[in-house]
Formats: sequence, structure tokens, C-alpha cells
Amino acid sequence: MNLEKELKSTPNILLKKSGIEAGIAIVILFIGLTMESLYEGQGFLRLTIFCVFGLSIHLSCWLLFIFKHLYYVTEGEVAEIKILKTRRKWWKIDIKTSNGDLKQMIIPIDYAIKKGKYYRFYSKNEFFLGAEEIEKYDFLNKD
Repeated sequence: MNLEKELKSTPNILLKKSGIEAGIAIVILFIGLTMESLYEGQGFLRLTIFCVFGLSIHLSCWLLFIFKHLYYVTEGEVAEIKILKTRRKWWKIDIKTSNGDLKQMIIPIDYAIKKGKYYRFYSKNEFFLGAEEIEKYDFLNKD
């Protein structure tokens, strides 16, 4: 029952990342077992177990991180977007929050962020985790 409440309060963008990480671990395990059955005695099983063990530790830390809500949420309107010259696949954006503050964040260019739209950004210690678009009404009527 407590897990169900935690799942409902956790953002979908972070849960999707958890699902992707779990899927990667399962695929590596499947490929490793297949390789071990084809090439017996070559050490694929040990390598697979080592990789899956490492990914499982990472996944458990990630799940602990998101279920304990150890991330920061920044909501606001994107005021400006700049391409970083040193890292061409990253944007530096200015976010205007509901109280008028400007916050800067560096995000991957893969996210289709548009100037003038309202977003909710998830981060930890200036490390970008994800973003989702929100309605202007939700942003302005936040309690």
C-alpha cells in the first residue's frame, strides 16, 4: 500500500528511466546467457553476472533516490535558450519561476524545449534528470 502511494507521487519521467535501466539489465542477462549457451566455457556467464550485478546496484540506488524524493523540482517558463559552445549537444536555459526568480539549467538538446512554454524540471545537484511540459494554468495556480 505504501509502495502504491509512492508510485503515484513519483513523476512518470523518472519512472520511465527506471524501466529503461531495468530493461537494459534484463537484455544484458539474456544476451549473456545466450552467448554462454553457444560458447560454453568462454567466460560469458561470469562477465554477464558482473555486468548485471553492477547495473542492479545502480538501479537500486536510482529507485531509492526517486522514492525518497531526493531530487529538486523547478517549475517555470523558459525565458531564454542558448546553445553551449563547448558542448554542442547541450542547451543552457533560463527559467523564470513563479516568484520571478531566474534559474539557469543545462539540459541535453534532445529535449524539445521551447521558449515561452512552461516546464517542470527535475535535477539533483545541478545534474539534469528530466523535464515535462506543464500547462500555464497549473504553473500560475500552484499552491
